[in-house]
Amino acid sequence: RWLACRLAVTWCRQKLHAELKIGSFGFFWPQNISLWFQQEQQTVEIDNVWISSKLRRELPRYFELCFGEVRIRTDLQKGSGLQPSVPEAPREADGNKSRADLTLKPSLLRLLSQLFSIHMDSINIMVLHVATSESLWHIQASKTRFLLNGDGKSLTCEVSLTKVNSKILRSSQLDDNCLAELALALSLSLELSSKRQLVGVRLCVRTLQAELHEGLFCSPLLHRIAAGALHSSAGEQPSTGSGEPLKSLLSRETLQLIPRRVEVKLENTSMVLSMNSQKRHLTWSLKLLQFLYQREEEQIPLRNFTTTSDLDQMSVDLQLEDGLLLSQSRQRIVCLSSLKTSVQVTAIDLSAAVLLNTCIIHYRHQEFSHWLGLLAQEYRCRAVPVPSQGHNGRTYPQIIAPIILCASLSNVNVSVQLGDTPPFALGVNSISADYQHLRPQSVHQRAVLAVDHLCWRVGNDSHIQRASHPPNMHVWGEALILDSFNLQVRGEPQGQGVALGVESSDTCTECLARVLPLFCRQPSGPELAKQQPSASIEPWGLLWKVDLKVEDVNLFALSALVGALELRLDTLTILGSAESCTVSVQGMVLALVRNITEKMQPCCKAPAIPNPVANLSMLTYPSSIRSLEVQCGEGLAVLWSPPDHMHLYHHILATLQCHQALRGALGHRTPPSPSPESPTPHLATLNETPGPLQPDGTPPKRLLSLSLELSSAKLTAFVSEANYISLAAERTSMSWHGGALHGYCPELAAGFDGHSIFSFKEVEVKLLPELVTIEFPYQYDFSRTLDAAVGVQKWLKGLHGLGRSSSTSLPPDLLLKVTHFSWVFLDDVFEVKLRDNYELMKDESKESAKRLQLLDARVAARPKQHGELLPARKIEELYASLEKKNIEIYIQRSRRLYANTPMRRALLTWTLAHLELVAMADESFHGTERVLEQMRDVDGVSPFPAEGLEMVTQWCRMMKGRVGSFFVRIRDYPRYLFEIRNWQLSGRLIGAEQCGQPCSRRRQLLKLGLPWGDATVERNMQPLKFYHDFHSEISQYTIVWGPCWDPAWTLIGQCVDLLTKPSEDPSAPLPWWDKSRLLFHGDWHMDIEQANLHQLATEDPYNTTENMHWEWNHLSFHWKPGQFVFKGNLDINVRTASKYDDCCFLHLPDLCMTLDLQWLCHGNPHDHHGVVLRSPEFLPEVPAGQ
Repeated sequence: RWLACRLAVTWCRQKLHAELKIGSFGFFWPQNISLWFQQEQQTVEIDNVWISSKLRRELPRYFELCFGEVRIRTDLQKGSGLQPSVPEAPREADGNKSRADLTLKPSLLRLLSQLFSIHMDSINIMVLHVATSESLWHIQASKTRFLLNGDGKSLTCEVSLTKVNSKILRSSQLDDNCLAELALALSLSLELSSKRQLVGVRLCVRTLQAELHEGLFCSPLLHRIAAGALHSSAGEQPSTGSGEPLKSLLSRETLQLIPRRVEVKLENTSMVLSMNSQKRHLTWSLKLLQFLYQREEEQIPLRNFTTTSDLDQMSVDLQLEDGLLLSQSRQRIVCLSSLKTSVQVTAIDLSAAVLLNTCIIHYRHQEFSHWLGLLAQEYRCRAVPVPSQGHNGRTYPQIIAPIILCASLSNVNVSVQLGDTPPFALGVNSISADYQHLRPQSVHQRAVLAVDHLCWRVGNDSHIQRASHPPNMHVWGEALILDSFNLQVRGEPQGQGVALGVESSDTCTECLARVLPLFCRQPSGPELAKQQPSASIEPWGLLWKVDLKVEDVNLFALSALVGALELRLDTLTILGSAESCTVSVQGMVLALVRNITEKMQPCCKAPAIPNPVANLSMLTYPSSIRSLEVQCGEGLAVLWSPPDHMHLYHHILATLQCHQALRGALGHRTPPSPSPESPTPHLATLNETPGPLQPDGTPPKRLLSLSLELSSAKLTAFVSEANYISLAAERTSMSWHGGALHGYCPELAAGFDGHSIFSFKEVEVKLLPELVTIEFPYQYDFSRTLDAAVGVQKWLKGLHGLGRSSSTSLPPDLLLKVTHFSWVFLDDVFEVKLRDNYELMKDESKESAKRLQLLDARVAARPKQHGELLPARKIEELYASLEKKNIEIYIQRSRRLYANTPMRRALLTWTLAHLELVAMADESFHGTERVLEQMRDVDGVSPFPAEGLEMVTQWCRMMKGRVGSFFVRIRDYPRYLFEIRNWQLSGRLIGAEQCGQPCSRRRQLLKLGLPWGDATVERNMQPLKFYHDFHSEISQYTIVWGPCWDPAWTLIGQCVDLLTKPSEDPSAPLPWWDKSRLLFHGDWHMDIEQANLHQLATEDPYNTTENMHWEWNHLSFHWKPGQFVFKGNLDINVRTASKYDDCCFLHLPDLCMTLDLQWLCHGNPHDHHGVVLRSPEFLPEVPAGQ
């Protein structure tokens, strides 16, 4: 016994450099064993050691070496292990010698493993000064068993710990003296090969319960661990680029250092993070965590995994089940049902799969801010350097082996509450993705993506998980909703989506502005400078091709003040590539939701949406590098009003503000321009062809070709609550190429308040219509709608800041060609029908009299033919039947009155045939000063104010035109009121509107509705005046007039009064002559080959025989201000249906007649600039007597 003790003490002193003490030594039963390592300041104490056999109890082996209580104590502050150092690599000879000393024969090792096992009742490990200067790490393990299994080729070591408890304590006066606490049960299995290499590891941890406190994160223990990791990584990896460490890690030499089989399994894991003496804590529980790794070295490896290395066949699996993270209030933060990931490497390819089922995350920044602050402080304390990128900017090695990726996510929901912004949530029912990348240079990659019900909600209740909304309904607060989406990439991407909904709101903008900067880090100035030259390394553009189809698209712009704006697209198809793109839309509707009273908004098809602002049945938008084409299908309908415009304007402004807010949150700024000395040339952007530079050194602009086709279009604009203007066009086409515009419209109509006023036929570019028709209904107040439209136009200019253009560019010349022009004032329908009925009654009276005479003749001839008289009763029945038949015939003729011939509806018809008009602009009379000079030249008799004139509108054009025929007819009278043939005109025309004084401005109210109220538009009361200097030549000029036309002319005057709004000046209305003197100024000279004046002499406007004929031959007519001059041969004839017909009773050759007009007024009769109109609001300022 004494000799055995001495040998053991001596061996420990020489081999282990430790002092061994044995209290007592029985028969294979030493007690109170103490082992002290002086250099490491460690102490190992064992109560007793004995050997147990299988005869006494059930043992896995025949004999078992048993240890009682094992106590280990160490002090890190006194030991040499406090200072981390990198040990030098041992010499090869020393290594071989030590290996030879510790090597056991396989047969002996197999014998020992079959006979013996090791058992420890309990192990107590105490480590001092582990975290702080006054800290203690205590580990207690009970019922530990150690087994060895060896067959000569491999050795398996199994360790099982029934229960392990561990605590890290510190000396503190506070309550939180425990830094960490751990409890678990584990089993560990290690497999070694015959060469003593570790080939397999199996770790199973059961019932892991860990609790980490705040003091652990602030202790020097973690700092030393992080510093040691950084030091070891820096010593092992030379600075050969950021991709080199990962390349070396994936090499076969490095993987051979890792066991071929690794299995880690954790069951029923629970972890608690506490702070502030457990007042704030997080609890993480996990039912299962399993990790499997297996590598096949005997199989054929994956060749050319990277450019320089191969990869062994292997498989890696990771599985998590039933994970739950709770806050101190027992609210769920993370809820995970299952997560499975696998990576498979075969001799052909590399495949990876991810399967996630039911992952629900609730992030509350108010609860996480303390933990994030703690982690941020820990990160700053570590000061981890950021590895620099290599010369090519690649952080990972290029994998050239075929890759197959599969991912499946189901029931994933993430809700975020940041505190300073509204909460939001992102959820998806399922996402599955498959990706195959066969070769790195292969263009035809394969990918499949399927998304089922993707939803992003914003708002106060968005974090509450709810069921899917009903079909065809939009829930307010869902910023993004996608019911289904399928994407397939086989050579070219093909995508199809159903029920896409996007909602833009202030809440959505706040959330994006808060979240996007966290993911999109903007590079600093030096980084931008480094990235700028790298853009020129690859001069080729990216080639791409896509085919996308989305159905039931609903876009909403939500506002808290004015409701929402809805854009509905039934079908959206995009087929494009890097060179061309085609966008097709079917069923596009723009609508307004003025009041949001419900939580959901119906989403129906485009034709079923009520009261749309714009409706387009089909739109095709094909574009290429240099062309753009827009084609519309069945028709385009637009319904506009000032309140709708304010809604649209508000939503557009809100959208622009959201865009600016997002750009500001992302910190976008213009990248620094390269220096002029930089030799790197500027690259041509995509869709631009390099060409010769312009004289100023700038690249040439791209010429864009635009083509627009509309099958039908209708625009309705409400200028007030009761008045609206409509514009309808059929089969419209327009093209723009190289600055040239060409358009064609076979039929164009403009209506006012439901009445078709203007009609154009065969309209082409440059205003070349074949037919123009203007019709004014009877007693229709056209001026009211027109005045409201002008007020709306001025309000729009003030709203959008479109004031007077300061451009001095010369306007283009205008050419107007009209084959047939018609201007019609419609008559009173009641009077027309009354007159037609009167004519019918007169004709029917004559026909009835004829039928009565025929019946009388037949009744009188009856006795002569048959010799007998008809009874009186029979005769009465015949006459009653005739009277009834007359009534029936009258009714039938009245019903068929307008069946064959249309109703005569015109009160006045003005027609022009073959009209050609040219308006030319020139620099000599362009601009305010030059226009005023032309005004003084044309209107020389009118005095100009000494202080000058301030104009609102001024323009001057040189006019030239011709008219084949000019006819004016009243009703259906047989003679024209005016008949002009072959009329040619040339001269100057000036239009000017003087800026009125404050007293000459009226205010017009425009009702916009809530929340804007009424808008006030200031209108100028001064009229638009025309200054002319015309010379015309006419081959025939005929005027017909008579007192029988006065009733109709009175109605025409009333219609003309309805064309222009009466002035709001309270003065008496001006008569026609005075009003024309106020508006028209200048000279008018006409050379007429034959002029005729027919004065009707009867009261019948349809009479064409009784009139007095004034005939001028070679008439020269000159109209000056206040003077008429006639020169020519005058003949006066009498036209009558008698023997005095064509009687010439007056012949005046070479007659020169001058008519001077003198106006009776107090001042200068030609001073029209001094006429000031006053608004009724400024009447008190008018002096007495005016």
